[in-house]
Amino acid sequence: MVGLSKFQKKRGASHVQMIPRNQHPLIIEAKPGSENLAEMSRGRLPVISINVQQDDLYSDDYGILKNFDEHGRDWERVSYVQYFREGEQIISGFSGLRLQGGDPGRKKGLINFRLFFRKEYGKSRVKGSKIFDRPMGDIKRLAIKQSEWERWPLNSPLAYDISHEIGAWTPPTEPVIFYLNGENLGLYYVVPHLGERQIEEMLPEGEYRYYRWRGAQHRGDRLFFLGEFWMKLKNVDRITKKYAEQFFDLDNLTSQIFSYLYNGTGDFCQGITVKDTAEEAKMFWLSWDMDHSFVDVKVDLNIRNEENTQRERWEQPPFIATFFTPETKGDKHYCPRVHLFRRLVNDDPIFREKAKERFMEIMNHRISDETVSELLYEAWSDLTKANYNYRDEYISAVSGFLSHRKQFIIKQMEQDLETGPVRSCNVDADNFPISVDGYTKMKRYEGYYFPGSILSLEAEANSTFKHWLINGDIVSGHQVDVPVSLDEECEIRAVFNGVTE
Repeated sequence: MVGLSKFQKKRGASHVQMIPRNQHPLIIEAKPGSENLAEMSRGRLPVISINVQQDDLYSDDYGILKNFDEHGRDWERVSYVQYFREGEQIISGFSGLRLQGGDPGRKKGLINFRLFFRKEYGKSRVKGSKIFDRPMGDIKRLAIKQSEWERWPLNSPLAYDISHEIGAWTPPTEPVIFYLNGENLGLYYVVPHLGERQIEEMLPEGEYRYYRWRGAQHRGDRLFFLGEFWMKLKNVDRITKKYAEQFFDLDNLTSQIFSYLYNGTGDFCQGITVKDTAEEAKMFWLSWDMDHSFVDVKVDLNIRNEENTQRERWEQPPFIATFFTPETKGDKHYCPRVHLFRRLVNDDPIFREKAKERFMEIMNHRISDETVSELLYEAWSDLTKANYNYRDEYISAVSGFLSHRKQFIIKQMEQDLETGPVRSCNVDADNFPISVDGYTKMKRYEGYYFPGSILSLEAEANSTFKHWLINGDIVSGHQVDVPVSLDEECEIRAVFNGVTE
């Protein structure tokens, strides 16, 4: 037995249709071409196929595409889902189907969907490991999304991957080819929908409260956020790291802030606020909807004015000043997590210095040139498998953005945070593994450091290593800390036995 009636509560029929699964019309409709879809996924992107009654899509009275402004369970329709990877069908069964997203996307004609796995459809969840290569738990809700911007097809997935490398909490994604009732709609991506029940599946070890900054907000959610966030800051004249880390995961906060900064995510006040109900638990944030990354919305999408036409794409906001500018009384930032970060960096010099150090760690190690190149290559490969016409144009645009963004932000830090000129340090290990600031490196390493900071080096304690050459001077010891100064160069070489100095 399967599925809600297509009329559902709109016509007072919320019962489950008493139709044997093997006789359901959606399965019959899905059978033709299934073998072809499976074969199409071999050596290419996965294929997701959804079949739904045509009237449930296009009826004037109850079709979800005809009534695209409607939301909620009344506008959920039964669908039959198949998911193919490398010639194999890995998921099949019934689910609820709704439109995904809000305005202006729906009015612009973006066809995005959300799948709901429920017992009444046959399965209450599917294994996340069947779809994603990151530990996920089970999937109860799955969004099927396309890009909001023409010729910027993978902005959110790529920004999520970069943010994950930075240390922010982001959902995994999987590019797919999407078929709806046998029609090829082209390149989409699937991503867990971060609703409250999905959060429970992804974080099964706790009992979490959940707050969504955008969209419908229930009174209980607002009270939760008032009590767990704003009341912690109310009447506190000076917020210190020691005080704030009692209530908030500051590593998570800092990573998310810098992911917005590096990716150029203009509409950054989105995402999910989560906190375990345990008394000692700390609030943290999950990123969501980063399609504004890389693209300069005002310039690239032909929304031009005299003020913004002269800047390069990588010079778009947000800026260092966006997150570090002191706030005046009564003029707190509209985004609560940015308000908290601003208070911390301006109230507590210790946190400010830690934030600057974390920034350089991220720039030097977490999003190294090698890491970014690997992620861009994966995106290029996915677009190639999808036969995406503007593949090279897109990868070139994002690559250009990322290759300049790091230096642009560093220059802003020098000016706005008055750090002084940043020193470039080069370390050559001749293909031997060494540790730089706790990160394993091979070949040549280049990083950037504030004057007065420390570059930490370590070589494996074996007979292969001889000594360090630091600005031409021999320095013994497998582990050494190098103070970085503007008064001298920062050229280092690890010397090993059998290698000419």
